[in-house]
Amino acid sequence: MYNAPAVSYPVGRSHIQRVITGALLVLALGVLGFWCYQAPHLAWPQGLGLGLWLAAALLAIRDDSRTPQGHLSWDGREWHWTSAGQSWVVQIRPQLDAQQWMLLALRGASPGLHWLWLVRESDPLQWDALRRALWAQGKTGVANKPAQMAAQL
Repeated sequence: MYNAPAVSYPVGRSHIQRVITGALLVLALGVLGFWCYQAPHLAWPQGLGLGLWLAAALLAIRDDSRTPQGHLSWDGREWHWTSAGQSWVVQIRPQLDAQQWMLLALRGASPGLHWLWLVRESDPLQWDALRRALWAQGKTGVANKPAQMAAQL
């Protein structure tokens, strides 16, 4: 079994994340507007709905400004997240692969789960190597289980 070659990929703010978030906010505002249009008169529930929508929009803007930025690296054995001159060994799990962009779940750089939106445009030459490494890591984990079990016996 061969491991995927080493690769390093830049991670930053993604236009895909902004497009999806913006589309969801517009959709929610449209539903809220339709609800207000259908109501016989505007009252506190509609005001509360508008307030909640505004809070969600502000949280989305704040979240966008806090998007993790750094480098994701595969050394052939484990993933590393490098940001602000520090490096951590992390666990990465692909959540969504749309060929030109990916959503990854990252654990280990700090407490909790972090979401990374990667786009091909960040480094087109390394994109295929990154995807191979991401998907090969899952396959190697499954393929090594029988060998690990045999070693324990």
